[in-house]
This record gives sequence, C-alpha cells and structure tokens, in this order.
Amino acid sequence: MQTREQTATVAVTPQQALWLELMQFYIREAWLLDERQFTAWLDLFTEDVLYFMPRRKNVPSRESYREVTPLGDLAVFEEDKQYLEMRVARLETGMAWAENPPSRTRHLIGNLVAGSVRFRRPLSTMFLGYVAMGIGFVLIALAAWGLPNPWKLPAMMLSGLISGLGGPFYFIPMITRMQTTFHGSEIARVFRLRLAVMAASMLIFNLGATPLFDLIGPTHTEFYFGLLLLGLGLAGHLYFRRREREPQGIAEIVRY
Repeated sequence: MQTREQTATVAVTPQQALWLELMQFYIREAWLLDERQFTAWLDLFTEDVLYFMPRRKNVPSRESYREVTPLGDLAVFEEDKQYLEMRVARLETGMAWAENPPSRTRHLIGNLVAGSVRFRRPLSTMFLGYVAMGIGFVLIALAAWGLPNPWKLPAMMLSGLISGLGGPFYFIPMITRMQTTFHGSEIARVFRLRLAVMAASMLIFNLGATPLFDLIGPTHTEFYFGLLLLGLGLAGHLYFRRREREPQGIAEIVRY
C-alpha cells in the first residue's frame, strides 16, 4: 500500500516566531556556558553589547521603585564587549585561581516573554508634554479672566493639574529612551546635559518674565507663555511624528 507523505504547515505570528528564535538563542547560550566554551559564547554578542546585572536592595514597600538598581548605578555587572573579552582572556590564562576548580553553573530557561520595551513613538510623545503644559497655562489665564470668584480657584487648580500632566508625558519617554539607547556612563552624561539645558531654559524664561510682568501683567504673561509652549509642542510632535518609523524587533540589552 502506497502512502503519501504530507507536510504540516503551522502558521505562527511574528511575536511567536520571535519567541522561538529567542528561546533557541538562550538554550544555546546556556549550553555554551555549561560546556565552558567562553570564546564561542562571546561570539554570540555584537560589539555594542551591554552585559547588565542589577543589584536588588531591601527597601520599604513604598519605595519599591528603588529595589532594582537602574543603568548607570552601582550594579553587579555593567560591562561592554571589551570587558567581557578581558574576563574570557583571564579565564583562558589558567591563572584565574578563583575559578580553579571551576564554578558549577545551573541555567533555568523559562517564562520568556517576547515584546517591546520601547515607546512606539518616543520623540513625538515627549512633545505632547509641552502640549499639555501649554494648554494648562492657557486655561489658567482664561480662568483668571473669565470666571467669577466661586469658580475661579477650582478652575485654575484643574488647569494646573492638566499642565502637570506634561511632566510624565515628557520624562517617562525620555528616561525610557535614555536607558534603551545609551549605555553605562553615557546615560549620566546625557542626563547632566539635560539638566544643564533645563536650568539654562528656566533662567532665560525667568529673566524674560520679570519685565513682562511689569509690562503686560502676570496673567497675560502666563497666557502668551502657554501659547508658546503649545506651539512648540505641536510643531515638535508633528515633525517627529512624520520622521518616526516603526521599531524593528525588540529592544534588548543583550543583542545577538
């Protein structure tokens, strides 16, 4: 009796295909480490690899965000390709006495989740923070002009809340982009530059606001300043919205 071979085709989503690819990578990485083939293990990584292992600290529950140290803080490992090559070369000299006899290792691979840790449109999202702040300042000025006393203060407080939403809209995408784009000491340099630019901007606006208060009054100053922020935010959002493209793959600290 003749039989006909049939080939089953299973359709998988892009995320499932990525999961399978990552799982194969981690299984091979664990095998190379268990076999102490450190040179072959090192070849898995690209030149821009960041090998990062944070510390876990005991903190109160209300400060749980501090439990895992971020990039740029003191970590167990935070090394680039050059430092990894130095570690492997040291092991191969036969004089790494701390590894004689070699350490036993055990690798458990599970609960792997394939997904994105990037904002899809980080730059345009950041400028929405300026949009929110500008709208809030304009509404504060309009509330001061147009509402009677029983409603003026609550309306101004609500407008201030809208303006305050601009902070998370700006800083969360900015910090996420810093941690997924820059490595190690680069994060500290970029953050210092950001603080310097922010301090200089505050100084310039404070110097300009003082004569404007005397010239047109504080409410008009806040109104026009809100319009300036709103215009800058909309222009930046629309500009970067056109330039941004969909991210490819996932944002991994360890690339292969």
